[in-house]
Formats: sequence, C-alpha cells, structure tokens
Amino acid sequence: MESLGERINYLRVARRGITMEQLANQLAIPVYDKDKIIDHKPVTSGTISNLENNKHRPNVDLMVVIAKYFNVSLDWLVNGQEFEGEKNPSLSQLKLKDLFASMSPEELEMQAHFINEMRMKTLGNSE
Repeated sequence: MESLGERINYLRVARRGITMEQLANQLAIPVYDKDKIIDHKPVTSGTISNLENNKHRPNVDLMVVIAKYFNVSLDWLVNGQEFEGEKNPSLSQLKLKDLFASMSPEELEMQAHFINEMRMKTLGNSE
C-alpha cells in the first residue's frame, strides 16, 4: 500500500528532482501566537528523511506546508486520493504518466501496441 512517505518521496524526487536538503530549505513550519503567525521554524533534511521512511508522521502544519509546496491536496498527501472521488491520480498513475511523458512518439506507439496485446490475452483467458 502506498504510504505518506512514499508520496512525499515521489513528489520530491520525480516531480521536483531535488534532494532532501533542498526540500528542507524550501519548507518552514509556521509558529503561532493565538491565530497570528509570529515566526517560522526551519525543517531539517533529517525530518524529511524520517517522513519519507515512515519513521514519523508530520504535524498538521507541516503537512499543510508540504501540500502547498507540491500543489497537492491534503487528502491526496495523507490518503493518496481526494475526499470526494479520486480527483488526483494515484502514485502509480503519476509514475506511469511521467514515464509516458518521457517517451518518444515511436516508443509510445510500441507501448500502446504491447498494452493492447496484453489486454487481448487477458480478456481471452478470462472467458
């Protein structure tokens, strides 16, 4: 099953192509006094490592910061899908999309042909 850590790692590596340290330098957790932000607490690369390896769960403020940075919903970040129907693709769908985006038109045509052949074999075996 896809985890929060796997989704954060995917967003960092595949989507942004940045290191844990670079991500940590881009994030800061707001510090509140009542309802007003009075400061920001830095995030460390160790924190990012712990999140990606599922050693720790981020607090709500850090989850909001991560979701905003990567432009994904909190629902997707935490659960891997949107609350009302699946609006954001799953991690597997994102990986396939990125893979296909990197292929030439000829490679795409070959993959489409291969997938259609496999579907036909699967459909033929299920009857």
